[in-house]
Amino acid sequence: MIEDALYSRLSGFAGLTALVGTRIYPLKLEPGAALPAVSFQLIDAERDRLSGQDGVDHAARFQLDSWADTYESAKAVAAQVVAALDRWSGTVAGVVVNTSFIDSERDTFEEQVADGVPRVLTEATVWHE
Repeated sequence: MIEDALYSRLSGFAGLTALVGTRIYPLKLEPGAALPAVSFQLIDAERDRLSGQDGVDHAARFQLDSWADTYESAKAVAAQVVAALDRWSGTVAGVVVNTSFIDSERDTFEEQVADGVPRVLTEATVWHE
């Protein structure tokens, strides 16, 4: 499952875990989660048969939220998310990742989520088999 591969990639990326430890969550932060932390969710998935290839490739688009107590810390976490995922390829958790790339980033402030903390939202597309 691509979500398992993504979690494995993030939780095994030293630059990211130096900042967030094991605080990487699917869908949303756990109630009372310590910060900084990362949450991720699948926002779009499609199958596409590419011309000239026998197999089926899948494109999974993820939203990754970098949460922290300060704007600077949220940006540092987001930078490590980008470093982990931009041009990522290989086999992780039994999933062949052909490539991935960062679609967009934006800053936001969540007043109703995680006690009003800065958040950097990153969107990434992962092509996998």
